[in-house]
Amino acid sequence: MARSYFAVLGVTTDASFEEIRSAYRRLAKTYHPDHFEGDSEAFRQIQEAYTVLGDAQRRKAYEKNLKSQPHRRESQPASYPGPEPLIPRRRQTASPGIAPIEVIFENPRQHFRTSRRHRSHTEFGGVEDVSVEVPLTREQAMSGGSVAIMVPAPDVCPSCRGAGSGFFHRCRHCRGSGVIVRNISVQVPFPPGLEKDHVVRVALEAFGMERFDLRVWFRVAA
Repeated sequence: MARSYFAVLGVTTDASFEEIRSAYRRLAKTYHPDHFEGDSEAFRQIQEAYTVLGDAQRRKAYEKNLKSQPHRRESQPASYPGPEPLIPRRRQTASPGIAPIEVIFENPRQHFRTSRRHRSHTEFGGVEDVSVEVPLTREQAMSGGSVAIMVPAPDVCPSCRGAGSGFFHRCRHCRGSGVIVRNISVQVPFPPGLEKDHVVRVALEAFGMERFDLRVWFRVAA
């Protein structure tokens, strides 16, 4: 997989022209063949990256091309430690129409599966439930609706395209992990006419969290 030009220069995807030019000058001075006795390939890549990112039209076309490509990391075996405990910032309850609840993982990057293949319950020793409790009034239970659950969704870093580093240094955008985390809102519906507690299970596989299912308990007031 070709290295990202942003990663080569050690800048983020939203870097200004001044930041790109400054990074280029610093790296070009360091790796210029007149001063650097190593492989000239490093200097060639610096020149190539700046030729594209230092020109507004070429950069625009390059960024458009990046967005059109599927975000994939280089194929490589990956091993993951056992899931870490959830760390709630507050009691994990929410009500429809109130601020959405946020599900917190200590390090969601560690549970990210870049292959997006269908999960196997035996491959990871089972899928764990992330339980969230949503209290409903009688009126809400009868009318039905949905509640927003904020879930940390890992994704491939757009700056280094999952490599974790540029030609010379680790990516500053993802701090070398190759993965960034975005909080996304998952709308979980509940049917009208509820007279007792109701459970909805949402697989988090689509959000890169193959080890976990979101288990939402709708508790109807007595």
